[in-house]
Amino acid sequence: MQTRGIFYSFFRGALAIMFSAGLIMSAGGCASKYGTKTVNVKYYPDCYQPIDQLRKDEDDLRRNTAAGAVMGGFLGAAIGYHKDGGKGAVIGAAAGAFAGGMSAYLLTDQIQQKNQAERFAAYSQALGQDIKGLENAVAAARLVNKCYENSYKTLSKQYKAGQTSKAEMTDRLKELRDGTNDANNVLAKFAAEIAQNQIVYKDIPKAEAKQGGQALSAGQMNDLASGVNRANQLESDLQGELKKMQLINASIAKELSNQQTARNGRVRLAESRETAPLVTANSEPLSIDQVLLSLPMLCPALKS
Repeated sequence: MQTRGIFYSFFRGALAIMFSAGLIMSAGGCASKYGTKTVNVKYYPDCYQPIDQLRKDEDDLRRNTAAGAVMGGFLGAAIGYHKDGGKGAVIGAAAGAFAGGMSAYLLTDQIQQKNQAERFAAYSQALGQDIKGLENAVAAARLVNKCYENSYKTLSKQYKAGQTSKAEMTDRLKELRDGTNDANNVLAKFAAEIAQNQIVYKDIPKAEAKQGGQALSAGQMNDLASGVNRANQLESDLQGELKKMQLINASIAKELSNQQTARNGRVRLAESRETAPLVTANSEPLSIDQVLLSLPMLCPALKS
């Protein structure tokens, strides 16, 4: 009977694991939260490399998150059964999967029911991950801005010096425009996600006030507040880089628009020359009779 109870408890725990992992996968899906890559990288791979790395990191995180949920669930089930039999196994599996894969949700009952040290560890881990992510995002934005801006300036000089054809100039400008636009989209979505997390951190003091004598100490709350301030500063730095990126993108887009306007003007001029009527010295159009009478003078062979 005991063996059957253990098996039954782990079976229910496994369901909790699959449910938690399913939530993670359905939330993240297979598609990138940053959207589809919208730039064809040909001329400037080094400029886009930081964004490519962020996309790769996100893909790795999605896979590790699902794996973490499953592993956390199995560990939680084992710990839960050891403490409280079958019921504990089910609760332990759900809590383990939560800790392994969904640790950003800090204000749920599963976290708030933990002891002081465990709550502080959960808060610190989530905040630390956000700070690290922001540091990476700010560094990536600065690298992207510097590379694309310098590349744009170099391209303009080469074109004016006749070292780059109009066709290649246009292709390169399009990549610079699309690259800065894609980078801005990726980093802006990341910044929005962090902003949502900041709302959670602001609610931690309220949640801790409900803990009474088990609330975090003043020192622990100060540590969290310092982390939040650091995240706020990094978020502000990222927004500054995004504004700069938008200005670079606007300059490139304007250059492309000017090129298109000039190209359209040349086409219209060529078409007008092809269809222009014959005119006299006083700019009055010649009549058909005048044209016929002038043909022998233009071509003596027609006199005969």
